[in-house]
Amino acid sequence: MREQLAEACHKQWSEWARYMFSQCSWVCGSAIVPVELVNRWKRQLRTPYGQLLDEEKEPDRKMADELLKTIRECAKQYDPEEIARVIASVQPIPSISFGFRITDHPAEKEVTHGD
Repeated sequence: MREQLAEACHKQWSEWARYMFSQCSWVCGSAIVPVELVNRWKRQLRTPYGQLLDEEKEPDRKMADELLKTIRECAKQYDPEEIARVIASVQPIPSISFGFRITDHPAEKEVTHGD
């Protein structure tokens, strides 16, 4: 069951990565993300889900729907005790610190074409 969910998460991530790279220009093997997307994604990173615009929530809802489909398939394949055992074995995800808060990072300022 865990592997099925991990596969679904990987599929969602890889679809996002393909989309992101399809929006980029490529120079000497490096991806250049358009400034409009950088600014939009940084704003969305700072915005709690509940405060996103409805159209910004839609991709997250689609991702949730895909995970729910995988969970439904798992529910058909595994008995409830096995599902409960797997869920109980999951450890809390520790907080990850990259040494800076996104609002402190120099790249956090609004980017303009002249920067």
